[in-house]
Amino acid sequence: MAAPNHDSILDLSDYLRILRQRWKWAALVFLIVLGAAVALPLLQADSYTAQTRVLVAQTEAESAVTGQNQNTSSLSRTLTNEISLAQGDEVRARVFEALGFVPGVSIAAEGFSDVLQIRAVAATPEDAARAANVYAESYVAEKQNQSAQSLEAATALFTSQLDSLSAERVEVRSELARLEEALATASTDARRATIEREIAAETTRIGPRLNLIDAQINAVANAIIDLSLQGKLAGIGSARIVERAVPPSAPSNTPLSRTIALGVVAGSILAVAAALLSHNLDRSLNTAEDVRALTTLPVLGSVPEADGLVRPELDFQTLERPESPVGDAYHRIRTSLQFSFLSRDVHSVLITSPNPTEGKTTTSVNLAGALAAIGSRVILADVDFRRPRLHQVFNTEMVPGLSDHLLDGTPLHELAFTVASANNSLVVLPSGSAPPSPGDLVSTPAFADLIRLVEKEGDIAVFDAPPVLPVSDAVSLSRLVDAVIITVRAGSTSRDDLRRTIETLELVGAPLSGIVMVGVAHSDQYSRYQSDYTNELT
Repeated sequence: MAAPNHDSILDLSDYLRILRQRWKWAALVFLIVLGAAVALPLLQADSYTAQTRVLVAQTEAESAVTGQNQNTSSLSRTLTNEISLAQGDEVRARVFEALGFVPGVSIAAEGFSDVLQIRAVAATPEDAARAANVYAESYVAEKQNQSAQSLEAATALFTSQLDSLSAERVEVRSELARLEEALATASTDARRATIEREIAAETTRIGPRLNLIDAQINAVANAIIDLSLQGKLAGIGSARIVERAVPPSAPSNTPLSRTIALGVVAGSILAVAAALLSHNLDRSLNTAEDVRALTTLPVLGSVPEADGLVRPELDFQTLERPESPVGDAYHRIRTSLQFSFLSRDVHSVLITSPNPTEGKTTTSVNLAGALAAIGSRVILADVDFRRPRLHQVFNTEMVPGLSDHLLDGTPLHELAFTVASANNSLVVLPSGSAPPSPGDLVSTPAFADLIRLVEKEGDIAVFDAPPVLPVSDAVSLSRLVDAVIITVRAGSTSRDDLRRTIETLELVGAPLSGIVMVGVAHSDQYSRYQSDYTNELT
């Protein structure tokens, strides 16, 4: 398969290739992020952070109400609740009343202890310390208020329990009380003896229940006494400041060195992301590496962008300036072709492209010129009957041409134009009169015979064909030649178009030989080397 899909499988070399291609985007993003990281601390005013530490403890009243004592398992939940209380509206209202505003604070637990850290940020050291202390005092005051409410609720609860137990005790002893009252008013010994026996029996019956009720009454009474003592000893409070904030000696802004380090790290990550995003959004082929990542077809060569050159100067580089970067590139492509043709007998090469203006005619002319430069007799034929250009390149007539040979039998030697600048080794055959249906013309057996005839006129025939995707002409022609070369233009041809072109030609069994990329941006280093080397030769 000549066109495997590598788009979704990237290895390290692919990432490095993308970074090399998209280094401008990556550098731009990196510099923006780093510049922001440097500028923000410089533009930011100094700020100061002060810290107050508050110890949070569970009172007896709270334990009585919740039925739990402070332990390791409940510490985290308790501190989370305390942080919520410290950040709540009641505390903030107290702070606003004291300061006239609510400062920005952060509240967090100190490790695994039951200590809260309250940090306040302000423009001056004194304001930061005052804000932290006022906030801590407001929290402690609110905590004391809630503790007092808890104590009051616990006392009320125990008092209610005590009243209920006392009423239950009276009810249990009601029969015994009646008997004791009857004993006091008995008038005879016999009656008193009878009542005493009844009292003894009733006492035995209700004794265990009375003992239980009395024990519960004692426990509740002791709890009420303990609550009262706890409230007096702790001043009802359950939180206290263990370390007050003092004005800090230095600003708390992030150091510039750390900001720069973070900027370098973040900038590097975002730069790589920008390069990958740019690569994914840009579907065009920009370098030969992009082509190699898309297909297993060999890249025969890359032709650098010819700065300042226009047609027809660009089309004649191998003929008039073989030492130029463009001319040298086509000579390298010729060498690559010669090596690829060693294993098979090749007499005809078709040059096509996915779309128009992607360098097929320029490649046809320069490749033919490069082959002619080594003494090969080259026949350059224009088989693009829809938009022929070879006659314009060589400033000759389009008619008569190949179509005229097929239609009225005009001999080939009357169509041919020999290029003197190519040592008379290059013969050009123009397209001829525009046929009514070019697609039908190139599909006829007569046209296949014409291809064979043209091949016999020289050592090798180069055919400038139409692009593959707009029309089917090139697909039909590709089955008639020994080799097919696809040209793509850097920054213009899309990956999808090249993939479709290869798949289309493969479906008809076209002898695909490789790909030529034109318009590649060449490095200044290559240009200086090439210029210096050329000057030495001259």
